[in-house]
Amino acid sequence: IVSKEAEERAANLLPQCKRIDFPGAKHEIWMETDAVRQRWFAEVDGFLARCLKPSAPAPKNSGPKPL
Repeated sequence: IVSKEAEERAANLLPQCKRIDFPGAKHEIWMETDAVRQRWFAEVDGFLARCLKPSAPAPKNSGPKPL
């Protein structure tokens, strides 16, 4: 069991942390209802989109270089 107060203290120490409650959810998110899991996946997708912004495009490979 995880203490909500402990979670809040930890979240306050992490500047990029966004704590989200899922009312009615139990401890194991993978065993939740489809509605809870879909909301969780949407939050994870949004987090990854914000944190993993692509940098400059990778250079195109023009094939092997001559010797």
